[in-house]
Order: sequence, then structure tokens, then C-alpha cells
Amino acid sequence: MGAEVRCDAWTAEGMETLLGDIQPQLVFALLGTTRKRGKTSGDTYETVDYGLTKVLLDATVKASPDSRFVYLSSAG
Repeated sequence: MGAEVRCDAWTAEGMETLLGDIQPQLVFALLGTTRKRGKTSGDTYETVDYGLTKVLLDATVKASPDSRFVYLSSAG
């Protein structure tokens, strides 16, 4: 169906390169962590739900501005 797996670095530069290469029509932000997981892994809302989403949004705007950015969040 055309799916492709990439292992690009989860950094601003890595995401910019990826999005610049593929020029997607849609970019889905489906990032998040839980309080329980955060206690054991060190992941926090700030670093995952906000931080990585911001990296992805900024990279989309810069490298693929015609893409539609879709943010999906879950509460509770």
C-alpha cells in the first residue's frame, strides 16, 4: 500500500530532512505518554506531549509548509 519505515533522528533537523524528502500531504502527531510510564522512564508531558509535538510542528512548517498537520490528543 506504499507504506515505508524510516528511522530518522527525532530532532528538529532529522524531522526537517524527513519531511523535506517526502513532502507528505498529511502529518499526524500522535505523541503522548502516561503519568505511570513517565515515573519509570523519565518521560514527562513537557518532553513528549508538548516538546516532541512542537519539534514535529516546527519541522512541518519549515520543510513541508503545504502539508496539513493533524494533532490527535487523548484526555484522561
